[in-house]
Amino acid sequence: NAVKERRVDTEEFAGRRILITGGTEGTGAAMVRRFVAGGAKVATTARSPLSAEIPAEVFVRADMSTMEGVEKVAKTVLEKLGGVDTIIHNVGGS
Repeated sequence: NAVKERRVDTEEFAGRRILITGGTEGTGAAMVRRFVAGGAKVATTARSPLSAEIPAEVFVRADMSTMEGVEKVAKTVLEKLGGVDTIIHNVGGS
């Protein structure tokens, strides 16, 4: 079986501002990489620090389970990106 190479349209999300919560690991980090590769301006947030491999334009270290964390993220993203077009709420817990 030959593996097909998948090409990413670098303009697919151009001009879009996307906020991805829980974007420092796993699925969240993969979504950050994919939207950035597609040309979006991406903000992400998590309780854990952002590694150098995650190409988010804006990172806010915050706990989204608290009002203080939500307000911090909203204020920072509004200041840095002027708002968002899409929110992907990827924060979860067991």
